[in-house]
Amino acid sequence: MANNSVRLSLVRLKDIIPIYTESVSKKSLSVMINTLKQGDDFECKMVTEKDKEGKHWLKYGYSQYLAYMEVLSLEDEVTCLEKPYSNQTKQRIDILRNMFGNNKSAWVDKHKIICDLVEKNKSLIFIANEVGVSKKDIEQYLVHPDIPSWVIDAAVKNNASFITIENVRKLELPVSIKHWLYKKAVRKRNDGRLTHDKLEKVKWLLILEKFSKLNNLQKKNMVEEAFYFREKLENVWLEAIEGLEYKYDFSNLSYSFSPRSKTKEKKLIVLHKK
Repeated sequence: MANNSVRLSLVRLKDIIPIYTESVSKKSLSVMINTLKQGDDFECKMVTEKDKEGKHWLKYGYSQYLAYMEVLSLEDEVTCLEKPYSNQTKQRIDILRNMFGNNKSAWVDKHKIICDLVEKNKSLIFIANEVGVSKKDIEQYLVHPDIPSWVIDAAVKNNASFITIENVRKLELPVSIKHWLYKKAVRKRNDGRLTHDKLEKVKWLLILEKFSKLNNLQKKNMVEEAFYFREKLENVWLEAIEGLEYKYDFSNLSYSFSPRSKTKEKKLIVLHKK
């Protein structure tokens, strides 16, 4: 019969071995480090599994672990929730289940755990059933083989969106344009990165029959034009607003818009209520 006991335990930092990694923002980590420096500790304790050799495998609390590593020495002890050792598969399934229940978990974090399980010959159906999600849910965290390795490396380095990258892959565009879009998708956040919103505008182009008849250079130019759809639309609206006279009659709630042009036929009543 399995031993499912859990107890609070003081563990030396050097004896804790993370099973997984987790994306943690610099701001969040800074706040956690400051908490420790103020002499406080975290309410949520790290969860470890202790094996026969005395090693504590970290299952939950990776961000706390990073903060401890910044402030404490390896010989210092921290309070953990200690569980008996299970096995590598169960550990990763438990971590993955927790990630799917946490909306803040990054795409790449789930991807790494799923890849670990796949490399251990665990099928996607098995993983999905154990986690409690569908196979399709698991598949969206795998990188398609058509995506170049340099794109994956750059995405990990710059914390880019793999969902955006996958959406680029699905576009019915020439390879040269896709590679150009990949480069934009993996840029640093404040360096003109391709966003979901901009990519949606590109999809509008693809449904136009005449777009398919353009050559590659023309298609690329049109795609780039689509990136600035919002700015262009705002300019159109601004010109329209500047070309109208706005009148508001407080006595009868009469609203009317009319062009500054003296041509009476172009007058348009938007709302009129008495």
